Amino acid sequence: MLMKKIKSHIILRYLILVFILLEFPSCFKNLTVQNLVYFNDFETGQYNGIELSRFYLSTDTPKVFVFNGSKVLGGFNNGAFSVSLGHLPEHNAINVEFDLYIHGPWQGDYLGTSNIPDLWKILIDDKNVLLTTFSNTSYKQSYPSYYLSGPEYPARGDAYITAIPGRCSTANQPDGSSWYKFVTTIPHTQDSTTIYCADALQPYNSGCIKSWSIDNLKITAIKY
Repeated sequence: MLMKKIKSHIILRYLILVFILLEFPSCFKNLTVQNLVYFNDFETGQYNGIELSRFYLSTDTPKVFVFNGSKVLGGFNNGAFSVSLGHLPEHNAINVEFDLYIHGPWQGDYLGTSNIPDLWKILIDDKNVLLTTFSNTSYKQSYPSYYLSGPEYPARGDAYITAIPGRCSTANQPDGSSWYKFVTTIPHTQDSTTIYCADALQPYNSGCIKSWSIDNLKITAIKY
């Protein structure tokens, strides 16, 4: 008798589940699917597919080094990194996020003798996602907006942590760096993608004075 009751209970639960799936299929079709396609926290010291480039000769070669208690990729000065991925799962958006460290006295929108500000940019598939400036000094910056596309913001504006120790020439300064949580999501359906970040810091070859580093690089393919 007990076994019959148990079997009846199981059959009833099964029928309820079938009814839900048949009656409300749209509830399941519209679920967002997120596939992590790349992650690197640099703790192994490996680039894992990242390519480095430098526009001008410098003794400050990009590398994985310890900063703020964690291994990071940097410090870049008039340099860049890129990562290319193929065979992506079906998706209609790409999300890119990482910790961005701005080291030293970046001067934001200030135009020095070269008439060029301290620019930083990110491209996805050769398309500009953001071209901006950062400041750790008294000068204002463009971030989080596109350079010259909106109002200027105070130095260290929108930073996750506004003051952490610097590196190289500012290593002993408790406010020598700023920490940003960079996140961007763009429409994307292609089978492959390339993420590229670079700077145009002034003056050239000043890597021990001004630089930037990244950590916890995460790329996700999203299907809405």
